[in-house]
Amino acid sequence: MRLGLRVGPTALREQPVVKPNIDCVTMVGMSLVPKADKKQDWARRGAELRLREIDQERSEIFAEFPELRGATKTRTMSPEARKRMSAGMRKYWLKRKSKLKVPGKNKSIPTT
Repeated sequence: MRLGLRVGPTALREQPVVKPNIDCVTMVGMSLVPKADKKQDWARRGAELRLREIDQERSEIFAEFPELRGATKTRTMSPEARKRMSAGMRKYWLKRKSKLKVPGKNKSIPTT
């Protein structure tokens, strides 16, 4: 019974031979492992590709929803609001410190 498989020296010659790039891999056991510097290079290339994809996605989102372009503004406080906030925090901390004080005791606590 013949299955169509070639046996003999011609079968070996017809198989494609793939030679690894010795500069980028090392042999560990029976598998090829990328060298560390090539891993870093591949990671950098992958990161660059992903950043390009993110930029493309961002452009598509802004094209679909143009009102989102100005959504990343930072808020700023007016000088009056900053003064009110400062006065409120001073009042808060004075109240908090007065609750922590114990009559007749020193302000510093010994560390023994």
